[in-house]
Amino acid sequence: MLPLRNSKHRLIIAAVFLSSAVFNAGRAAAETAESSTPPLPLPHPKTILLRSPEIHRELKLDEAQLQAIASMMGPIEHGLWMLRDQPPEVRSDGAPPLLDQLDQQLAEILTNEQKTRFQQILRQSHGLDSMRLPDVVEELELSQQQVTELNATLDQHFEELRGIEETGQQYAVAVGELRERTRRALQELLDTDQQAKLAELYGPTIDLSAVKQVACLAPELRGVNAWLQSEPLSLQKLRGKVVVLHFYAHMCINCQRNLPHYNKWFATFPQEKVQMIGIHRPEFDQERDAAGVLEAARASEIAYPIALDNQSQNWNAWANNMWPSVYLIDKNGYVRSWWYGELNWQGATGEQQMAAHIPTLIDE
Repeated sequence: MLPLRNSKHRLIIAAVFLSSAVFNAGRAAAETAESSTPPLPLPHPKTILLRSPEIHRELKLDEAQLQAIASMMGPIEHGLWMLRDQPPEVRSDGAPPLLDQLDQQLAEILTNEQKTRFQQILRQSHGLDSMRLPDVVEELELSQQQVTELNATLDQHFEELRGIEETGQQYAVAVGELRERTRRALQELLDTDQQAKLAELYGPTIDLSAVKQVACLAPELRGVNAWLQSEPLSLQKLRGKVVVLHFYAHMCINCQRNLPHYNKWFATFPQEKVQMIGIHRPEFDQERDAAGVLEAARASEIAYPIALDNQSQNWNAWANNMWPSVYLIDKNGYVRSWWYGELNWQGATGEQQMAAHIPTLIDE
């Protein structure tokens, strides 16, 4: 293919291709991509971008538009959130109607210029994988050979990405070098006209590093059989605090291994700024007794509130499906990050990542 002659177009493409995956969920999804169809990331970039003040300013939204977007987002975000851990075929069936609903309502709120700019930003948010988006493939009029080579290049990129050991600065350098190699390989697949068209599809480069991953408004606590070590709590009344909420069962060995980390967080972070809540959802019948749960909590030195969820009302409301699980909720009541399973299972860095995120949420 011919090299791109227009340096402005080349710089735009390079900036987009070299940007990292903007959202945490997006990176996880991208790293598991092994087919020509981009994975459906949930939370979805559309909802994450529409929650961002940086994007609001870029689109020059007025107050009426902001209110209209805010009012439509809740049910759509929650519906997508409930699909996050479903099998790919279930996500593929359930998410598009919700995203179509979002698109229809957004079309009535934004001007044509704002719609175009939002689509450009949305493509940029996908990073390298934006090349596999159906509208990009169609607009570039890629040949079958180009599509095949593009998919092979991206599959190889994500395979190599999975093999890079996460070791601080060395990891960042290795990832940057890999992205640069992949960017050059992708650019060489396109002819001059296609590269110019791609730059048009991306539009002016925007720094998305400040965009925060927001999943949805955290489902309110409900149907609690009993509260241990606390009066009844509600997430609504905890607005203004960061909430660390975890699901566990006291006989679950994986849960037991996470409890010391939660205790450390409870001791480390100021209680006037961070609220810890354990939701005990029993796995076995013998875990349903409140006295037994309290005895096990004291043995594990748990000093924060525990909600008994014997009927699984909170488990279901959160679409939670494993023990242990822990979620971070920001001061406005939105789910911002989560971790399934043991935090440090086989060298995982869950405890480090979650503990580092809590101060960030406190300072927002």
